[in-house]
Amino acid sequence: MGQGLARETPDAKSVFAAATGFDESAALLHQANNRVLSGPQRYVTTPYLWPGVVCDALAVELYMKCLAVLERGDCLRTHSLRILFADLSPDSQAEIAQTFERLIAANPLAQAMKAQVPKVSFAIHDVLREMDLVFEQARYVYENQLRGAYGLGELAQAVRKRILELGGAA
Repeated sequence: MGQGLARETPDAKSVFAAATGFDESAALLHQANNRVLSGPQRYVTTPYLWPGVVCDALAVELYMKCLAVLERGDCLRTHSLRILFADLSPDSQAEIAQTFERLIAANPLAQAMKAQVPKVSFAIHDVLREMDLVFEQARYVYENQLRGAYGLGELAQAVRKRILELGGAA
């Protein structure tokens, strides 16, 4: 995977800092969305949902690029989460998958989603397939092409954990 794509050599610390900014922004947007949904008006709309998803997806993308730079010195120039994940070392893929599965299993919202939609799969490769280009798709939410987004927060946490385990971005 990733053949024919350009490679870039950014500074891992800068990429990590940018990823962290988007990760923290996503958390703030999701908190704001939850406040709107639980408020007295009980809005049906979720004004901060898709901006939060965009930030989540960009955080995942940048964390994966940071990890690739730490492992090999460069990263692929793409938004595809599947391609970026496949470009990581087998050890990192395994560690990220294990952490991701543990985080998803501990998330009550994910479990509620699974109860309501039994066909949904939280296996990392299925989530990567479903969320592959969500960053690009969510930017055009007004075109109504999105089916949903899930697992991105846990994926960001799992990749970030792997970066920190390797002593990166310190």
